[in-house]
Amino acid sequence: MSKKYEYDPLTSLEELDNRVVSLASERWDLMKVIGTHFRKLRTEAGLSTCDISKRMKCSRPYISDLELGRRTWSQNSIIAYQKALKKQ
Repeated sequence: MSKKYEYDPLTSLEELDNRVVSLASERWDLMKVIGTHFRKLRTEAGLSTCDISKRMKCSRPYISDLELGRRTWSQNSIIAYQKALKKQ
């Protein structure tokens, strides 16, 4: 989970850089976890990225990027993906 940091004017630039890198890494890890979960659900449902992209009305590379954690999952993309999984 993300940690909250208070601003301290005496904090060194190096320490701030380390915090930024840590937070970015946590965010990237979260995007990968969400993507991996949805990819697993998709494959268990016997669907391809092409199937999901057609149901979501977006490109196949967009779906691939979401599943690989290269793009940020928004609330809208999560809901759209869930709906796409449920369509028959």
